[in-house]
Amino acid sequence: MEKLNVFRDKKGIEKVTLLMILFTISLLMGCNNSISKGKKVDYIEVVKLSDNKKWTFLEKDEIDKFIKALDDKEKFNGKFEIRTPDYSVDIYFKNKSKESYSLWLGEEDNIQGILMDENTIWYIDKKSNPTLRKLLS
Repeated sequence: MEKLNVFRDKKGIEKVTLLMILFTISLLMGCNNSISKGKKVDYIEVVKLSDNKKWTFLEKDEIDKFIKALDDKEKFNGKFEIRTPDYSVDIYFKNKSKESYSLWLGEEDNIQGILMDENTIWYIDKKSNPTLRKLLS
C-alpha cells in the first residue's frame, strides 16, 4: 500500500500552499466581521434616543453578551431610508479607541434588528434581538 504524499511533487506543494493561504484569508475576514475586531472592550454605553435613558455596561459578562449579539449579523448591500434609530451605541476599547453605531431593535423580539455605522448596514439575526432587548430593559 502506497502512502499519499502531497509534497512529492511541485503541484502538491502548490495545492497545500494555496489551501493554507485561503484558510488564512478566511480567518482574517471572519475576524474583521466582529464588532471588536480583536480589540479588548473596556465598556459600552447605550442611549435610548426617544427618552435619553442611558446604560453603561462594565461587567465582562454583559459586554460579552452584547458584543456576541451584535456580531450575529449579516451585511446589507444597498441603501434604504429608515426612521430615527432606537439607540446609539458607543463601544470603548482598552486601547482608548471608540466605535459608534446606530441600533434599531423595534418592539418585538421576532424581528431582525439593524446595526449601522458610518459606512455599513447589517441585519442582526432574529435570535439575538431578545438578548439585546433583555440587556436594555
